[in-house]
Amino acid sequence: MPLPVVDIPHSTPWETVFHLAQLTDDPHTWMLTGGLMTQLHALMHHVDIRPTTDADFLINVLSYEHSVMRVRNDLITLGFAIRQGSLSQYTTRMVRGNQTVDLLVDNHLSPRQQRRAF
Repeated sequence: MPLPVVDIPHSTPWETVFHLAQLTDDPHTWMLTGGLMTQLHALMHHVDIRPTTDADFLINVLSYEHSVMRVRNDLITLGFAIRQGSLSQYTTRMVRGNQTVDLLVDNHLSPRQQRRAF
């Protein structure tokens, strides 16, 4: 079965997704979630989309050691910076001008898994 072709807007926040995908060594280290994932499903099924202004990425910390650090460093390369006070054990917010990215991980990680993730 052929994969569907979807016309995705080339604007913020989608540009961030495209640029991060180009920088990522392994496409399995993160996945799209939140409003953009919902928007993508709507586009695939020809349903009206609801605008969103940020990008949310779920980081695969169970399979990849230091995966949050890898994605964070890729976003720093793109000009994003960690928003002070946003770092927790399961989320980090990064900003570039008026653009926002949230990095999310499972909130039920063991202490060992937390150390491997960051």
